[in-house]
Amino acid sequence: MGIGLAIFAGILATSAAHAGPSDVRTLSEVVLASQVLDIINIQRSQHGCAPLQMDDRLFAAAQRQSEAMAREHFAGHVSPDGATPESRVKAAGYSFAIVAENIQVNTRYPLAMVEASLNAPKHRDNLFNCAYTDTGIAVVLQDDGVAVPGVPSMYKYYWTQVLAAPAVPDQAAVTEKVLALINAERAKQGCGPLQVDAKLSQAAERESRDMVTKHFFSHNDPDGATPGSRVKDTGYVYQMIGENIEVNTDTPEDAVASWMNSPGHRANILTCAFRDTGIAVAVQDDNIPVDGVPHAYKAYWTQVFALPFHGGS
Repeated sequence: MGIGLAIFAGILATSAAHAGPSDVRTLSEVVLASQVLDIINIQRSQHGCAPLQMDDRLFAAAQRQSEAMAREHFAGHVSPDGATPESRVKAAGYSFAIVAENIQVNTRYPLAMVEASLNAPKHRDNLFNCAYTDTGIAVVLQDDGVAVPGVPSMYKYYWTQVLAAPAVPDQAAVTEKVLALINAERAKQGCGPLQVDAKLSQAAERESRDMVTKHFFSHNDPDGATPGSRVKDTGYVYQMIGENIEVNTDTPEDAVASWMNSPGHRANILTCAFRDTGIAVAVQDDNIPVDGVPHAYKAYWTQVFALPFHGGS
């Protein structure tokens, strides 16, 4: 998988006037985050960047940090328990290539929060880094009156924004891991191991790539291609074939677990007659919605199974 690179922005504290703790508590966190995101995406568009998409896992990482700052009375990227921006995102289940975190204290309103970020060079650099595709935004109010060094006011609004881009799958590593997991399941049922076939890998890669570029999730391509036609186009001559597809699972383990929990996919995996396979994953890196596919991060997995005609391909 891709190597993680963490970029941590500096802390920004401002001393805006405050009317009281109810100002944040009476507003839904979802509304606050949505307002911040809308303002940020307008600014990003003016710099040629695609809009950020809200990600539930990154929100969980941001919420954890804001809650920790309010509870533990500190303002910083590393919490007293040693958690870092990188470790929080990993713990939330998001596999990233790059990640950054902006934090602010005592900016009460979404517009003020974004304006303060734009006036802080490191925060600004993070917001206008076009490589980031996903975000999570959270705000928590500390109203217990405990003083925090460097933070004025008895009411303290702790904002956290996490920005990230998903890791790009390593096809060779993905194939090796999925194959090992699939063959382990087949062995439990007395089936022989599958062997990776280059032509079937080509068919699987075509299906995953087409789902990404044509924005669909189905065995049948909008242009009419089917699992059978994709395999035939590679020159592989088969007696029988099968195809499993999956979306929005980040790891080989999760993809195989999802297939094993689905009767049709499980049947393909445990069909002892299959001898060859091809495995691929591709990530959609634009923000175009796909029918039936939630989530901003869309990893499209394909596994093709086949029995060659007359024992050869």
